[in-house]
Amino acid sequence: MNRLLTSLLLIIVVAVSGLQAAPVVPDSMITEDGLYYFLFTEPAKSEYIMSQLRQRGADVKGHKLSAMDLDFLEGDMNYNTSRHITAIHFYKEAIAAAEEQGDNDNTFALLHRLISCYDATGVISEKMKTAEKLHKAALQEGNKPMEAIALFEMGLSLCHQGNRAGGIEKMKNANKLMEASNYRRKCDNLRYEYEGLAIELRKAKRYDEALEMCDRLKNLVGKVDKDLKPMKNEAEIQEMTLQSLLATLYTLAGRRAEADKAYARFTELEKIVPGRSQGIYGYLAESKRYDELLERTRTFVNEAVHSGDTINRRYAANLGSMAVALEGKGDYRAALETLNRYNVIRDSLTARDMQGQVAEFNAVFEVHDSRTEAELYSSRSRMYAILAILGAVLVCALVAYIIKVRRFNKFVQNKNKALVHTIAMLSQAQSDTRLALQQHQPAPVPQEETAETHQDAAGEAPEQPSAEANPAKDEENRKTFIRIEQEIITRRLYASSLNREQLAKELGIPRAQFATLFRDYAGLSYTKYMNRLRLREAVKLMRENPNLTIDAIAGECGMSRQLFYMLFREEYGITPTEFRAAQK
Repeated sequence: MNRLLTSLLLIIVVAVSGLQAAPVVPDSMITEDGLYYFLFTEPAKSEYIMSQLRQRGADVKGHKLSAMDLDFLEGDMNYNTSRHITAIHFYKEAIAAAEEQGDNDNTFALLHRLISCYDATGVISEKMKTAEKLHKAALQEGNKPMEAIALFEMGLSLCHQGNRAGGIEKMKNANKLMEASNYRRKCDNLRYEYEGLAIELRKAKRYDEALEMCDRLKNLVGKVDKDLKPMKNEAEIQEMTLQSLLATLYTLAGRRAEADKAYARFTELEKIVPGRSQGIYGYLAESKRYDELLERTRTFVNEAVHSGDTINRRYAANLGSMAVALEGKGDYRAALETLNRYNVIRDSLTARDMQGQVAEFNAVFEVHDSRTEAELYSSRSRMYAILAILGAVLVCALVAYIIKVRRFNKFVQNKNKALVHTIAMLSQAQSDTRLALQQHQPAPVPQEETAETHQDAAGEAPEQPSAEANPAKDEENRKTFIRIEQEIITRRLYASSLNREQLAKELGIPRAQFATLFRDYAGLSYTKYMNRLRLREAVKLMRENPNLTIDAIAGECGMSRQLFYMLFREEYGITPTEFRAAQK
């Protein structure tokens, strides 16, 4: 009887905890304007409004919404909540409908948004292709605002590709076209263009011109285009962006009093719209206000750790800024440890972003879009290869003409001595970071990519993750992983000849679960994890046993000499021989 009552109580608790109340949204807000009003501050309400618009096919005012209208809206909602791949899908659907209907206005507007999506996902080839398509269509139609938009994005792409002078010139020409137009989204686009120009001019150290763009941006704060309603706290958010730009630019230009005034205004606005402090970090770093920067970043980091939410970009960015503050204060050891934590989180997020993008592609694209995806990755790979070749040529040229052999050798010796100390610190920091991360239970993530494209060094394809989250199961999995890790380290299983299947059998863990545990709780594949343990052991042996040969150390740690050299150099930037020589 007691067991029955306990089971019933558990069912009730699970059922109640699983219920999520729908957001409270007045029926009068079930409109396009309502969706945009909540978009940045309360996205759950925007999603609820979108679902209602889909169900009704119209807003509360009786305005009918076509399939193109709904795809347009859902694309905007996903884009503004950083789900860019999903936004691309809806925008493409809307573009196809608009082109079929001969609706040039919506076609232009959707192409503009598609450019922004490709920019956000870093797919430059598709962004340029879409911008060129928009530019050509705008010239044919004599549409000056769209011509300006396309021209500006092409200039911005040039800046990102290293041609900042040419890109800024093109962006300025585009800006003049937009200023002279009567575009219905003129205010919104001019804000974007002024901010973009200010940032690129700052990077080019043309501070006076950048400040001129900020003056123009100031005149647009709080202004809304005629057919739009402002979003919640939109004016304050816009002014915070402006004041953070001004504070940094004034500091770089040597106008300290004006920089401090901009910062003071920024802090006033923070009271109205909290949680947007990252925009001011540049000013604090440039003005060497390291104590304030450290206080801001430490507050955020502590809150994130307390809430258990440490695997996100804001947390990583705050760690990076905290490292800058610590370095500025002269606490180099703490800076190095913080930077190492930042790198671990950043690498984990990069992998998850790739997994998330793949999952979004699989969820929203049809089969014919697979070719496009392959072309995007291929184009990006070619670009990286070209950049790598150019970088190698530049390094060789610099070495040949600037560095003399004698000075270079001395530099390398000093560098290796420093690296010996750094490697020891990194090894300890990796252990600390691993233990810290084990204390937080990461959410299950989608499969990274296909088994064909991402096999580990042993040729093993990663396993598929579980279908849905289960807190109790996740806690059990975390404890299982800690047990596996203790067994591996205590028994030095990383130095044995056991492969993954044999080790899983040895520890009594199902093969499918074994690979998933390493990905979820170590943030690494099984092979990379074991290699990292081997390298840490090798470093310890080289430091404590200077008479042991490199071959003996490699064999002791379960590696061949060739594999040991390759992994050691990849991890630490020097070879085992150079490490040992620097020790002496």
